[in-house]
Amino acid sequence: MLTVVDTKNILRELGTIDTLTEREMGISEDDERTIADLVVDQIEFANMLLLIRVCSMMRRWR
Repeated sequence: MLTVVDTKNILRELGTIDTLTEREMGISEDDERTIADLVVDQIEFANMLLLIRVCSMMRRWR
């Protein structure tokens, strides 16, 4: 499985406590998973990661 990681927004998403339901992305109204849970699961189970917006992050770190 390929997972695309937006390096510009990943830290914000990992730090959020928003649930999938709050963002209208849950599989049901009872879905209590957080956005961070979903992101971590996708990265953990990926066979390959495609990092996008790396250049914009490199400029921030300088």
